[in-house]
Amino acid sequence: MNSNANSVQHGGTHYQSDLQHWDMAAINGMDYFTAAATKYVTRWRKKDGRIALDKAAHFVLKAAELRRARLLRGHGRERIPIAHYAEANGLNALEEEICRVLCTWRRRKHLIQAHRMIEQLMWGALARCPVCGDEFYVAPGATMADHHLCGAASPAYVDQDR
Repeated sequence: MNSNANSVQHGGTHYQSDLQHWDMAAINGMDYFTAAATKYVTRWRKKDGRIALDKAAHFVLKAAELRRARLLRGHGRERIPIAHYAEANGLNALEEEICRVLCTWRRRKHLIQAHRMIEQLMWGALARCPVCGDEFYVAPGATMADHHLCGAASPAYVDQDR
């Protein structure tokens, strides 16, 4: 048995970084729902595309419901700076801010704010061209070839609205 769980990856490479999601979530004391949402925000471009953003938004809505019912309490802590996590995982500014809000939320309005930011990613999803490396926004259901001059296609953007 391997003594370092971070060195094992089952089914892909979307978690390989110097600061992995589960370490950030555990050290920052995140609840299940916001930790799950940040996981999907972190990996959406590497795995599952728009579906991962739908899942992130769903987890945030559930957290907001639980907060309204006073069954979930906010964190307000950032023991590991989200900027370090964002850099280690290649997050853009909006993804970093979503993770920061979900890591430090105190009130339901912060969860609603995070949900709106996730919707920004959903409806104008930022993609990176695998050929030229340029970042650009892709409309839901579109392929990168529909939007980018180099014509490269990405499986994360094909048939997203199945």
